[in-house]
Amino acid sequence: MRRLWGASILGLGLLLAPTALAASGNWQQGDGYVDVRDITPEEAKRKALNLARAKAMQKVLGIRVRKQFLGATTERSKGGEDFAFDELSTSLDGMILGERNLTWETSLIPGGPNEPKIQRVSVRGEFQVAEPPEQDASFRVDLKLSRSRLVAGDSLALTLSATAPVHAMVFCMAADDRIYMIYPNPYRQALTLEAGKRVTLPESTDGIELKPQTVPGHDEDVEVLRVIALRKPFAPPRLDANGSTSFTEFFRWMATLPPSQWGQADQVYTVHRAERD
Repeated sequence: MRRLWGASILGLGLLLAPTALAASGNWQQGDGYVDVRDITPEEAKRKALNLARAKAMQKVLGIRVRKQFLGATTERSKGGEDFAFDELSTSLDGMILGERNLTWETSLIPGGPNEPKIQRVSVRGEFQVAEPPEQDASFRVDLKLSRSRLVAGDSLALTLSATAPVHAMVFCMAADDRIYMIYPNPYRQALTLEAGKRVTLPESTDGIELKPQTVPGHDEDVEVLRVIALRKPFAPPRLDANGSTSFTEFFRWMATLPPSQWGQADQVYTVHRAERD
C-alpha cells in the first residue's frame, strides 16, 4: 500500500478555471508570542504566528471565530504566574488571504525561583482577513474520522457523506503550516459522493494508506482535515511537487469557490510522536 501524508503527491490538472477572487480582504494587525517550554523554537514560532493570525481574524469576524477550533494551553510556573496562549488549529470561519510586514523577536524572560530564563518567540504583522463565499444551504456534507487521537504511523480512515450528489476534495491542514491535498490524488483522480451514501476512505482499490506523522522534533501535533464539496467539478488549488500549498494560497483558492454551490466539513485530530524502542 502506498502511504500518503508526507509522501510525494503530484499536482492534478485543472478541471475548470477559477473565477476572480470573491473577496479583497481587510488588512488587520495581529501579534502573538509563545514561550519555548517543552517545544522546539521552530514549533514556538509556528504557534506564535497562528496566534497572530487568530487575533487578526477576531478583529474582523468577532465571535464568528469558532472557539471549538482554538486549542487553549495554559501553563503555571512554580512562581504562580500564568502563561496562556490560544493556538489557531487552522480551521476558522474566516480566511487569511495575505501576510506582510512580519516582525520576529526572540527574548528571554524571567523563569520561576531558581530557574533559568525562558526563551520567548514573538511576532507582529499585518494579515488580510476575508470571509469565504457563501455556502450552499441546500445540501450538507459530513466527515467522520476513525479516531481523533493517533500515534505517528497509525492508520486513519475517513467516512464522508453528503445530502446531494457532489464532487469532493479532502485536505490536511498540517502542523508544518502547509495544506496537503489528500483526495483526489494521482491514484484516485476523482472523488464523487452520491446523495445519502457513505464512503469510507481509503478504499481497497485506492492502493494507499493514510498514516499521519508528527513534524520532526515535535512530540504532538494538532491538525485538521477539511472536506470541500461542490455541485460541479472545480479546479483544485495549485500544488507543489509534494502535493501541498501555503495557507494563504489555499485561502485565496477558497475565495474563488462559486457562491452557494459548495459546502465544507472539518474534523480535528491529534497525532503523537511514536515512542522510541
